Amino acid sequence: MAFGVYPDVSLADARKKREEARKLVAAGIDPREHKRAVKEEQAKEIITFEKVAREWLVTNQKWSEDHANRGKKSLEDNIFPTIGARNIAELGTRDLLIPIKAVEKSGRFEVASRLQQRTTAIMRYAVQSGLIHYNPAQEMAGAVASSNRQHRPALELKRIPELLEKIDSYTGRPLTRWATELTLLIFIRSSELRFARWSESDFDTSMWTIPLDGHCSKLRVGLVL
Repeated sequence: MAFGVYPDVSLADARKKREEARKLVAAGIDPREHKRAVKEEQAKEIITFEKVAREWLVTNQKWSEDHANRGKKSLEDNIFPTIGARNIAELGTRDLLIPIKAVEKSGRFEVASRLQQRTTAIMRYAVQSGLIHYNPAQEMAGAVASSNRQHRPALELKRIPELLEKIDSYTGRPLTRWATELTLLIFIRSSELRFARWSESDFDTSMWTIPLDGHCSKLRVGLVL
């Protein structure tokens, strides 16, 4: 068994390696196989949480580009700085909760809740990919407080004439009044109207086409109005 070429390997180093090889042989271990196994172990790449998370983001083809970018930025801002470089196989429930609880402590309850959902999905993806055997994020259920969002009450039907009168008498920006009137006519989401582009409108056919990868993350099919 060769230990290297002189003078790259000194006589002292060669003797040391020879003694190590003799000990392996005495223990019933093939020194060459042992050397190969050590090299393979050293060559193994540490699979980090960030690497798996970015792979998971790519797999979510059903998301709109805008929604995917917001999800990625949220992970980059809140999760990756704390556990992004950690070996995903070594992360436990407590490790995953640390950055999420920090967001919750800042009062951003909805952000914390979404991060919990995404982290759970990322770890589930790791299980499905054979990288880990158990999803520790499952034990985070109930650990993040809800935001207790209060929705505005719906407008009573009998007050519709009052609303229309207020819109007609509105003296602010004309664009605001037109947008409100258009929303009442075709019942679209505010984001679809705010991010609309002239290229989506066909004035010859009086048709507005909202693309599939359009302005709202919940959109699953394109709309034609």
